[in-house]
Formats: sequence, structure tokens, C-alpha cells
Amino acid sequence: MAAAFVAATVLFPAAAQANFCGVAGNSAQEIAANVLKTKDFTKIGGNARFVGYWHKKTYQMLAVTKPGNKAHPAVACRRVIRRGDWQAWTTIKCQAGGRACSALLDEFKVLDAQRNRAVQ
Repeated sequence: MAAAFVAATVLFPAAAQANFCGVAGNSAQEIAANVLKTKDFTKIGGNARFVGYWHKKTYQMLAVTKPGNKAHPAVACRRVIRRGDWQAWTTIKCQAGGRACSALLDEFKVLDAQRNRAVQ
């Protein structure tokens, strides 16, 4: 079973209340605070660099960076759907420097490639 990966970086206009992965917020910090307020996401764990939340109805994962992460503050929304083959999208909202944000996106690409190999 082949899998495709598409990733994009999303920036929101400051004027409107944006929605990222089903969570309201204009910044990574606001999204991280608001995910704790929504009943749709459940905390699924974490490590020294991230805290993960899962939306059981939409099959989305929201990963929130912790202060020790070089890409902090940032959030990543991961979606996996099946349209014939499995397809995964990782969208990030990152307010750290360009290199740290690029490295964060690359890290998610590696994780998805590993996941894709595991399901084949």
C-alpha cells in the first residue's frame, strides 16, 4: 500500500480569529492554550519536546512544542485519511526562526516516511 505525504506551512492574518486543526487561535501559543479548553482533543502523551493531542472524530493529531524544543513556539497538525492509498498531511504554525521551523517540518516528514514504510 503506497502512501503520499504533503506538507505545508500556514500563516494566519492577525486580524481574524483563525482556526488551526480545529482549534481557534492566531498564534502557536494561543492554539496551545486553546487546545486545553476544547473537549474535542484528548492529551495522548508527550516527551521533553512535544505534547500530543488527539481528535477522535476527525483523526487529527495536534503536536505542541515545549520550551526546550528549538522550534518553540510551534504547533503541528497531522491528518491521515484514506482515499485509495493512505495520505498524510502535516501543517505547521511555527514562530521560531526559519531554520528551526524548517527542521521541525523535516522531522515530521521523516516520521511520516517511517510510518508509511511500516504500513507497507
